[in-house]
Amino acid sequence: PAEMAAKILVMGASGSGKSSLLQRYVEDKFDEGDCTYASEFHKDSVDAHDQQVELQIYHKTDVSSVEMENVVGIVFVFDVTSQESFDALAPLVEAMNTKLKPTLSAAICCNKVEDDNKDDRVITFMACKDVYSAQIPVFETSAKSGKNVKTVFNNLKMLCVEDIPEPPKAAKKKKGCTIS
Repeated sequence: PAEMAAKILVMGASGSGKSSLLQRYVEDKFDEGDCTYASEFHKDSVDAHDQQVELQIYHKTDVSSVEMENVVGIVFVFDVTSQESFDALAPLVEAMNTKLKPTLSAAICCNKVEDDNKDDRVITFMACKDVYSAQIPVFETSAKSGKNVKTVFNNLKMLCVEDIPEPPKAAKKKKGCTIS
């Protein structure tokens, strides 16, 4: 059993595909239509400091509703067919830099990259990389097809191990005898 818990946040504008990405990662399925993942967070785990550490993966639209303690990673999500969704990243990234540490493990998902929506895309992968890649790795993802979903989460899990605090050392009991 995990002795400590760490958090990964999945953040982006409403409709960007956060819940669908999380559902694809957790259950390897995709539901057409409006999807809101039922649970507040998904539990996962990672090995850190020679023990299993529970990861709680939350999906949120804004930073103000998030308890920042134990946040070790963040996935920013935007919909490539929505300029507003892309524009919503800037304040989220800024909040990460001010409320959390700027070196926090992170990734950006250019989401809803489908073979059949090339004409609908308003933000390209390269445009996103031009804005953010010096700061945060950028991935094209699709919750619908599963493209790069496991890659993003698995890479982030490995990166965030560095930010998981080492548990305090247990006090060693002295061996000896007791005289009464």
